[in-house]
Parts: sequence; structure tokens; C-alpha cells
Amino acid sequence: MPAARSLNRPSAPGAAVVVSSTYEDLLRDVRSALFTGRANIEYAWLMMFHDVGRFIHTHLLGHQDRADFAAKTIARLAADTDVSRRVLYEWLQFFRCFPIVRARN
Repeated sequence: MPAARSLNRPSAPGAAVVVSSTYEDLLRDVRSALFTGRANIEYAWLMMFHDVGRFIHTHLLGHQDRADFAAKTIARLAADTDVSRRVLYEWLQFFRCFPIVRARN
């Protein structure tokens, strides 16, 4: 069985990548990459939900004196962004329930 060799990874200049010498090593590396990638994607989604909810909440705060402003604003956003009104309301509620997002470690 050949020894593991080091390759330069194009996505990380200067970083060395060790080529897996066994299938078990390959499987471990792939599972680790999948786990890390999925965690990063989920975090990005979470931050998007929070940010959109914050944008909507802040905008609506400035127009509290208008009774139907929120419903009209959400409907217009839904039409202009192809995101359903229900989802926009969920993101707004998400921000209102969790106004502070803990920093990632």
C-alpha cells in the first residue's frame, strides 16, 4: 500500500492535503467535509432568516402608526422576492423571538 502523499489544494492556497491511504480514511474525510459543509450552510440560512426578519421588523417599527402597513409591506415583499408571505412572517417572528444571535465559535 503506498504511503499518503501531500497535495496542494486549489481552494486553500499553500495548504497541504493528505491523500487518504485507505477507504476508511476516505470515508472519514468525506463525512467530516459533509458535516462541516452542512453546518456552514445551516448557519448561513439561520443568519439570512435573522437578517431578513430584522430588516422587516426595523422597517415596520418606523410605520407603526399605519394599521395595515405591515400586511401590505409583507404582501409586496412576497410578490417582489418570490418568497411567500407565510415565510416572511415566520422570519419576522424568528427575529422577534431571538433578537440576539450568539456569535459562532
